[in-house]
Amino acid sequence: MSVCRYDGQNHSMLNFGQYLAGIWRQTTILQIINLSNACSSHLESFLGYNGTVTELLLQNLLFNSNGIQDLSNGLAFNDTIQKITICHTRFSIPMIQNLNLNRSTIKNVSLIDCRIDGEMVNILLNSVLSLSSIVRLYLTNNEITDQGLQLLINALPKCVRLEYIGLSGNFMTNASLLSLIEIIPRCPSIKDTDIGERKLIDVISTSRSTKVKVIVYLLSVRHMHVVGRITIPIHLIREIFLML
Repeated sequence: MSVCRYDGQNHSMLNFGQYLAGIWRQTTILQIINLSNACSSHLESFLGYNGTVTELLLQNLLFNSNGIQDLSNGLAFNDTIQKITICHTRFSIPMIQNLNLNRSTIKNVSLIDCRIDGEMVNILLNSVLSLSSIVRLYLTNNEITDQGLQLLINALPKCVRLEYIGLSGNFMTNASLLSLIEIIPRCPSIKDTDIGERKLIDVISTSRSTKVKVIVYLLSVRHMHVVGRITIPIHLIREIFLML
C-alpha cells in the first residue's frame, strides 16, 4: 500500500500537474489538502485515467461548483476508488448538486465537517450516492437537523448493503434520534451506527418508551457478543441497563 500526500499551500498549480504525473502508477491512497479550484482539471484527468488509487482523501477543498463538477467527471470514469473522504470543506447547494458519487464501486463515503444541511441531504440521497451499493456513510460534524434525519430514515430501507452510518455532531433532537433507533432493527444490513455516546445516553434517558430502551440495550449486547446493530462501548452498557 502506497500513500501519497499533496498540500496545495506548499505547491503551485503547475507543480500539482507534475506531482500527479510522478505518482501515476505508484499510489493506492491519495491525500490532497488545500487544493485550489484552478487545479481541479488536473485532478479530473488523473482520476479519469488512473487505475491504482483505491482511496481518495480531500481535505479543505477550495473548490467552487465547477471544481466539484471536474471532480465528479473524473470519478465517473474511475473503476478503482472504493473509499472517498471529503472533509473540512464548505459545501454550497450548487456544489452538492454537481457532486456525483453514484458509482457502484464506491462503498465508503465520508462527508465530514462540510456544512451539510437538510436540503443537501435530500440532494445526496436523490442524485449523489448509490444507495444500493454504499456500505459505510459518515456524515459527522455537519448541520443536519430533524428534517434531514427524517430523509435519511426514509431512505434506509433502500440502502440494502449499508452497514454503518455516522451522524454524531449534528443538530438532531432526541425525538428524531428515537425514530432512527426504532428503525434500525428493521434494517438487517446495519451493524453499527454512531450518534455520539453522550447523545445516545441522553436520548434513552429522556425517552418514555421502555420498548426503545430495551431495544437499544439488547442490540448493544448483541453487538458486543454476537452480531448486533448498534455500536455502544462496553462501559456504557451498565449505564444503559440502569435506565431500563
